[in-house]
Amino acid sequence: MMLLKIVGVLSVVMAALGLFFNGSTLWMVFTDRPYDPETPYFMAAFLTMSGFCISFCVILLLVGIHFVRGRMEPKPVRVLTGLMRFEIAYFVVVVLLNISCLWFMNTPELGTSIAGAFGLANGGMMFQGGLLFPIWAPSAIKWAKRKLENSNPV
Repeated sequence: MMLLKIVGVLSVVMAALGLFFNGSTLWMVFTDRPYDPETPYFMAAFLTMSGFCISFCVILLLVGIHFVRGRMEPKPVRVLTGLMRFEIAYFVVVVLLNISCLWFMNTPELGTSIAGAFGLANGGMMFQGGLLFPIWAPSAIKWAKRKLENSNPV
């Protein structure tokens, strides 16, 4: 089905762009070694968030390749749906943590470190965010799966 391949190609392209972005920011941070005394936790926050984002991109790449090949098994559909839910939850948690550190807790160094690392570490996932991919992709894949199951009765 065409929708399956479209979601697969978009997944592969966005994952590749995300991996490229994260790789380039890791290279930049490790070669320049930025340090600001007002953001002492920047490196820890950056590496943690980069690890999450690279993991998300690798999983999205593998699932996207699976969909491009035209395979529609239940496991990749569940993996994509779970990944998109986890990405949304991840962003909510990071934003709430940042807000709580900056405004509610008395730890502005932690909040500014998280805020500084947020754009660099999570920029690779903005390709998905720009297309609202985590919102519509799971529904599109489930719809395509039902369509294929109804057209090929067992």
